[in-house]
Amino acid sequence: QCQERSEFYSMVDLTRVPVLYTPSPTAAATASPQTLFPGVITSPVTPGASVLKQNGNALEAPSDIKRRKTIPPPETRMVVYVRQENEEIYTPLHLVPPTVPGLARAIESKYNVSANAIRYLYRRNKKGITAKLDDDLLKFYCNEDTFLMQVTAIELEGGEGHESIMYDITLCEIAD
Repeated sequence: QCQERSEFYSMVDLTRVPVLYTPSPTAAATASPQTLFPGVITSPVTPGASVLKQNGNALEAPSDIKRRKTIPPPETRMVVYVRQENEEIYTPLHLVPPTVPGLARAIESKYNVSANAIRYLYRRNKKGITAKLDDDLLKFYCNEDTFLMQVTAIELEGGEGHESIMYDITLCEIAD
């Protein structure tokens, strides 16, 4: 009976050549747990049952399997970080979908501003150029971009002498 053996040595030993062990495909397919790990007693595993044991008692295994982190496609969701001049911490805005109305709803959910009260959304780039924000311009934003948000309140006279407050919001790109 052939038994494999691995030998470990310090990486300081520069005279020995490292060797990579690769078992033959036929040996791995025909090997049972008893031959690979002598002395280990195995029992059949039922799906969903815990195979972990501590002091002879089966441990509770999490019922849900961890899933790999999935990143949604940029057409459906985007996150941008904004802060106002008086804030030190950035606030994440989840744009679902990444459109101007999606941005307005995200601002509404994080700040005390109604989406209907936002008159215009502007973008100011690093060169100082200010442009009205639209869906096409929003497509050039990357997920997790950071901005300084400037809010300008504008009082508008409505019908019958009622005044309403509208907001112009400018997202200023932050220089690296």
